[in-house]
Amino acid sequence: MSAQAVQAAALEVRRLSVAYGERPALREVSLALAAGELLGLVGPNGSGKTTLIRAASGVVPLRGGQVVPFQRYQAFTMQSTGQTDTH
Repeated sequence: MSAQAVQAAALEVRRLSVAYGERPALREVSLALAAGELLGLVGPNGSGKTTLIRAASGVVPLRGGQVVPFQRYQAFTMQSTGQTDTH
C-alpha cells in the first residue's frame, strides 16, 4: 500500500484479523480505498469476503488490526478491542 493511497484513503484497513472462537477467519488483511473508488470482493465460499465487510463496518469484533474510516474527514478509529478511540 503506497503512502499516497493511505493519505487519500476514505477507508483504510490495517492488518485486520478476525476469528470466530478459535477459528481464524481473516489474517492481517490490509487495504485502502479512496473516496468514490469501487472495490469488488471475489473469492470462493468461506474465503472471508463477508467477514471483511462485517469487520470493517464494526459488526464483528476484531482480533487485531485497525479500521480507519474516512481518515481525512472523521477523527476516530476502531481498535482491535472494537471500541471507539477519539483523538
